[in-house]
Amino acid sequence: MENSKSGGFCIECGYIVNSFDGLSSCPMCNSTSIPCSWKDQVNISINWHELRIIIMWAENWWNKTKKEEQMNSVFGVAERIRKQYPEKGKELPLTLAGEIQNIVDYFGSENVSHNIPGVEGGKVF
Repeated sequence: MENSKSGGFCIECGYIVNSFDGLSSCPMCNSTSIPCSWKDQVNISINWHELRIIIMWAENWWNKTKKEEQMNSVFGVAERIRKQYPEKGKELPLTLAGEIQNIVDYFGSENVSHNIPGVEGGKVF
């Protein structure tokens, strides 16, 4: 993790730290991704559909690169957003994996064929 005097959280698992001093990875998930600092928090106005487009594009990029650390970041961001609006996220998932999971849940896994990573694996925000 980046060395900084301010606190923040891990972009992958959301673990909160009071200080990044002395850390080389997240104490919870061992991620070495750059953490999110509280000093960089902003509030913006965005439509849920816009969020879905951004997250799904990032998820698609990960599906093409297959870099595990980016996948954890994409799903970590999606999960933190979903937790802010749990009912909205259930109705209209932020990820394609979540969208496909809704279809699988509705029609049954025996009736739906897919190759989307994350479906039936728990990371479907």
